[in-house]
Parts: sequence; C-alpha cells; structure tokens
Amino acid sequence: MLGTILACIPSFVTFGIGSFVLLAAFVVSLIAVFKRGTVKWPSIVGIALSIIGGIIGAIVLTITIATALANIPVPDLPTAPSSSPADEPSDPPATGDSEGRPSPEAIGEGYKVMINAGGYHQFDDDPEFFTCVGEHFYDSDLSDEVLRDLAQGMDNTTGAEKDHAVQIGLDATFDCDPSLPRPTDQ
Repeated sequence: MLGTILACIPSFVTFGIGSFVLLAAFVVSLIAVFKRGTVKWPSIVGIALSIIGGIIGAIVLTITIATALANIPVPDLPTAPSSSPADEPSDPPATGDSEGRPSPEAIGEGYKVMINAGGYHQFDDDPEFFTCVGEHFYDSDLSDEVLRDLAQGMDNTTGAEKDHAVQIGLDATFDCDPSLPRPTDQ
C-alpha cells in the first residue's frame, strides 16, 4: 500500500522510491507464496497489490510527464520574407523614431507634414502616395539621422545632402504619381 501511494505522487523521486517499495513487496510476497506451512492468500494479495500499484504509478507518471510537455510554451517560428533579400534595403525599419532607420510609412507622414507646411495639399487624400514616397527615401542612401528628421517633419539638411534629398523627393513624387508630367517630358 505504501509503495502504491508513493508511486502515485507525481515526482520522479517519489515514483522511484514507490517503485522500489513495490518491487520489494512483490519479491517478499512471491517468496511467501512458495514457503511451506504458511497461509497463501496474504502473499497472493501482496503480489496483486504490488502489480496494480506499479501500473497505477506508471500511468500517473506518464500523465504527469505528458501534461508537463503539453504546457511547455513553443516560441513563434519566424516566417519567410515575402520578397527576395536583394529587393529590400540592408537596414530593417525601426518601430520607433529614436534609433535606426524609420519605417517608410513614418517617413511618408513626415514628408506630408513638410509639403503641407509649404502649402502643397495635392496628395492629402492619397495615403499610398506618401507611403510610396517614404519607400523611395527609405531605399535611398540618405543617413538614418536625416531620415529620422524627415519622419518628424523637420528639414535639418544643408548643402549637397539637402540637394540630394530634394532630388530623391522629386523623383519619388513623379514615380509615385505617374499622372504628373516629368520636367524632361515637356
């Protein structure tokens, strides 16, 4: 009886101790069955209880292990990128504006703020336009710092870098709205 109780406590240590006690009870009961001049029924009951206790203990241990394994959290596996790595820029978009390259959407929103401040509201009803422009800036060779400023709607560039950023903005405008005639098309 003690071996069955110990074997049913869901732990490797108590299962081991309980199994040892059940094995000892089985051996002692088996010896008592073959001993002359003794009553046989207590020995047969001891053999039966040790076998049943071992089976019950093994089932409890198996269920405990299966439950523990089923409750182990599985981390999410990364998914394959939808486009080839050569089509994407080397720096992934950052979620915040404090570090890294801002996302194309954030750059597009900042660009919208800047052109609205200049009096241009032609594309206000076309959010895809600003995302497209943001992707052009994101894919450019402008520094992360310049793009973070642009995403915040600020223009802190000067000299050749400013000229380069203006050219990227113009090219993006004509690429993102094909209905606009390019200056070279006239």
